[in-house]
Amino acid sequence: VAAALFRFEHLLNPGMGTVARLPRWGVRALEGFLTVALCCLICQTPNLSPVAFLGGFGLVGGATALVILTALLSPHSILAGPLQSRVLVWFGRISYSLYLWHLPVKKLLTSDRLARLGLGEWFGDVLCVFVSIALAAASFYVVERSFLRLRRKTRA
Repeated sequence: VAAALFRFEHLLNPGMGTVARLPRWGVRALEGFLTVALCCLICQTPNLSPVAFLGGFGLVGGATALVILTALLSPHSILAGPLQSRVLVWFGRISYSLYLWHLPVKKLLTSDRLARLGLGEWFGDVLCVFVSIALAAASFYVVERSFLRLRRKTRA
């Protein structure tokens, strides 16, 4: 909610919002702190930890929203450049398809099935990543873009 309010404030008065008025050192300190905090929360919280379900997901979501807002709204952001790289933008475009495909791929390419082929567990993980990305890209370009074009035609 706070992130939405910051964004709304910026839309009403671009350049004068709370995030845009932060000094260079404040923006960089905020981005650095939030990035380190996110990495610690994500890496140090075990799977199915009660901490994750008792506010951890909310903390991660809020911190992520603040990092994104800072990168979008502040001219002093150090993360804005890397976050606008072509590779990350492309992954952002296929992210919904990737979200849909990763679990079925992981369920089909289990370590037991791959072990029968004599492949190590790490190879299975790498294979899951590449297959998921390939299916997500195909799904995005064949299915999603077709529906997006259709939606634009019906609106016109």
